[in-house]
Amino acid sequence: MGDGDDMVQAVAASLVAYVTRHPEAADSIEGIRRWWLPAGTVASAADVEAALNCLVLAGILATRRLPDRGVLYSRRRDR
Repeated sequence: MGDGDDMVQAVAASLVAYVTRHPEAADSIEGIRRWWLPAGTVASAADVEAALNCLVLAGILATRRLPDRGVLYSRRRDR
């Protein structure tokens, strides 16, 4: 597994921990990079997006499209 895969897995684990502590949280990729990851985490937008996509596919997170075509990510409510 490459370094990029390791970063995506680390980001995904951090995101799961965040939504466990903050079940009502919802944000964009950029907001997630800024607020949901532990201080000092240096992850690219691509790494965060890849982690989010994995968590959506796994049924842990859900997406909501906004009128401006933005996307919000949040914990699935049925879990």
